[in-house]
Amino acid sequence: MILTVHFVGLPFHLPSFRRLLNAPGVLTYPHESKVRSMMNRYCPLLTMLAVTALLAVDANSACAQGTRIPVNDARLAILKEVQLSAEIPGILDYVNPTEEGQVVKKGDIIIRLKDDVVQAQLREAEKKAESEVEIKFAQTALAKAEIDLQVQKEKNAQASRQFTVFTESEIRQSELEVQKAQAQLEKSNEDKIILQLAADVKRSEIGQYTVLAPEDAVVTQVHKWPGQAVRQGDPVLTVTDLTILRAVLLVDYSYRDQISVGNTVELTISSRRKPAAGESGEAAVEPARTRSNPLEGAPGLRPSAPAFDAPAAPATAPSPFDNPPAAASARQGEKFVGTVTFVTAKLSTRGELTVFVNVPNRQDRQGRYLLQEGVPVEAWIQGK
Repeated sequence: MILTVHFVGLPFHLPSFRRLLNAPGVLTYPHESKVRSMMNRYCPLLTMLAVTALLAVDANSACAQGTRIPVNDARLAILKEVQLSAEIPGILDYVNPTEEGQVVKKGDIIIRLKDDVVQAQLREAEKKAESEVEIKFAQTALAKAEIDLQVQKEKNAQASRQFTVFTESEIRQSELEVQKAQAQLEKSNEDKIILQLAADVKRSEIGQYTVLAPEDAVVTQVHKWPGQAVRQGDPVLTVTDLTILRAVLLVDYSYRDQISVGNTVELTISSRRKPAAGESGEAAVEPARTRSNPLEGAPGLRPSAPAFDAPAAPATAPSPFDNPPAAASARQGEKFVGTVTFVTAKLSTRGELTVFVNVPNRQDRQGRYLLQEGVPVEAWIQGK
């Protein structure tokens, strides 16, 4: 076997170097034979040192780049899918859009119930809250009571000691009238605040008649249309966020120490069809949705299906994960980069780790998203 080593930027070919040393006339100084003997003796050692150095550099490079961890199985699933419903029962007055595939923007009004009655109640509450009549009446009554009391005191002061115009009882009664007018003014001010709060309550009630889009999303199902009656919690629209999908990976447990949150994952759309359960002698891969979605319970967000550790689907009703369609030829080979967000604490039935990955999606020129739930993909993880 001929070995060529690149050492210090130059190719070092051991047999050629030996032939050069042994060529006549190359070494023509004294002790020529000793030099040739030493060079022939130490050339293999130099070669071994060079090879060792190269192997060390390659090893360090591999460590710096991380380990490329193979993935046994990768499945794509919807990450955010929300069923939108009204908070209160009523009659649908407005639903938009009413066709699947339409895009909604965050904050758009997409559902509204008929609210004629509550709108009239709000106008009444606002009118009462704006009124200043009661406060002005109380202010006038207080001013009159204070003037009456002052007049009585002045007339008594002008009268002689033997004769008083107003008795102590009358003076006391006038003082009480002043206090009563002051209390009435305070009550009028408090009533105005209460009326303003009542108007705020009506505004909040009107907010229950309207549903806004929680995120930029695509309408994937229309359940109800304008004119239909709905109960509290009845789904009206289902919207799906396709900008980020979840990839569920199954990885050998031996790679556990090399996988952590934040690892980079590369996914490639594949034309390989994943066999359904029962199509071959091998055990079917667990469906991707087998444990609770970590997003479950978030405000305004309901996952589309239960997740990891739920009972397996019956053989008569296989999951779409078991038999995903082959990717279109135009999409085959498209690459996507995701990030590990979670490594489950339990192993699969085959002793594999389940890894969650968030994968940003892309659109083609027609605005269609390339990644969809069930599209077959192949993946590998960049270990740390």
